[in-house]
Amino acid sequence: MPRLVALLAALGLVLAACGGGSSTVAATVDGTDITVGQLDALRPGGTASAQQAANDLELLITTSIVRSGLDELGVEITDDAIAAAEDEFIAGVEASGSTLEDFLAENEVTEDLFDVAIFQQVAQEELVEHFSESVEVTAEDVEAQFNAELQSRSEVCAAHILIGVDPENGPDAAEAQEIAEEVFALTIEDGADFAALAQEYSTGPSGPDGGDLGCAPPASYVPTFGQATLDAEIGEPFGPVQTEFGWHIILVNDRTVPELADLEAELTDSVATIKASQELTEWYTDAVASADVTVDEEFGTWAEDPTTGVFGVIPPAAS
Repeated sequence: MPRLVALLAALGLVLAACGGGSSTVAATVDGTDITVGQLDALRPGGTASAQQAANDLELLITTSIVRSGLDELGVEITDDAIAAAEDEFIAGVEASGSTLEDFLAENEVTEDLFDVAIFQQVAQEELVEHFSESVEVTAEDVEAQFNAELQSRSEVCAAHILIGVDPENGPDAAEAQEIAEEVFALTIEDGADFAALAQEYSTGPSGPDGGDLGCAPPASYVPTFGQATLDAEIGEPFGPVQTEFGWHIILVNDRTVPELADLEAELTDSVATIKASQELTEWYTDAVASADVTVDEEFGTWAEDPTTGVFGVIPPAAS
């Protein structure tokens, strides 16, 4: 028997064995039954509510669908991969000063649900790797990803003068823009001291410090401001730039920006993962939609969520 099939069969036996012996069918997936015993094994004392039962049953249904899909795609989940994921999770729990047993108890789940969750995690990782082998990554893709990450990968040392809009005491947006343009003209045409102007005009909290913002990635600011710190010439006042806070005059004193060539390999892998994740989402959505699923009415109905377009278990309406 292939290792994948053996592993999945063993997991099914564990779930059934821990379910109190109940063989009542809660759902059927492509001819394979999911019993009430398997469902109850996920929670200490069984499920506590109709919504929880629906959620847990949906987890078992989708896990069954993913298992079949893995086999069809020829993607193998090894015992070593499962063990490594378990060890990594347990190490994280222990690093926080707890134990797996305490974690499970605090979250009111059993080791059976933990096993299913670990399987889902490893399956997702393996599926992403599987789909990444066939995706195409172009130079344009890499450049677009570079531009998308530029704000977070760069660092700017900047100061600003904020002319904020105060709905109660003014100025209004038009007046704030006019003031900002006047102050900007002072920095450009008259060469006025930027820090002194910030102390006089800025309504931001950095005003008393001459508008100094220190050094930070542009992504730490609102997007428009962050992009402006990349567009501005170093040492030259830039603006006025409008954000939700008002109008800004920006002075970039220093800036570190990565080179595309230095990140090309990393970005290529990143784009491949993004595209593979998209492929996985499409595959998963199709697999769930095409599966032959029936759910015992006691637990709800198998139906498409009108918001997400993905099938799931809808719990029975409260009487």
